[in-house]
Amino acid sequence: MGRKRKNNNGVGLKLSQRHKMFADEFVLNGGVLWKSYMAAYPECTDKIRASQSGWKLANMNDDIKSYIEKIRNIMTVNYEINRDNIISEILDQIEACKIESDRANLIKLLDMLNKMAGNYTAKSEITHKGLTLNYIQPLDIDYTEQNLLED
Repeated sequence: MGRKRKNNNGVGLKLSQRHKMFADEFVLNGGVLWKSYMAAYPECTDKIRASQSGWKLANMNDDIKSYIEKIRNIMTVNYEINRDNIISEILDQIEACKIESDRANLIKLLDMLNKMAGNYTAKSEITHKGLTLNYIQPLDIDYTEQNLLED
């Protein structure tokens, strides 16, 4: 009853305090959806539901997306946080782990480097009549026999 309803896609509405809290936490924790959502909505105790709701906020609400982009831009300018600096630091840490034979941290760093390089594809999910299917979206590659023979 007292809840505000969004117009079509949420564009043009001011962010609520909870939306700001979600976005701030999202940027601070590196984009962990369930943690961000639970920080803003502590009454939610189900990680899966929090992750799904967080995904909707981060990806379907244009005001929140703009706010997150604004925060990231400020951080980039003020703290010189950018992709090249982060990758450079990760590479330095990888070399240190190789020298020290620290395999556990080496694996974590390589995983982070792969994420930064975009080597992981996003998972998608479909829910129909109470059944939820998770899948990885295929790349836009033509695997037809005709295409394979031409290469």
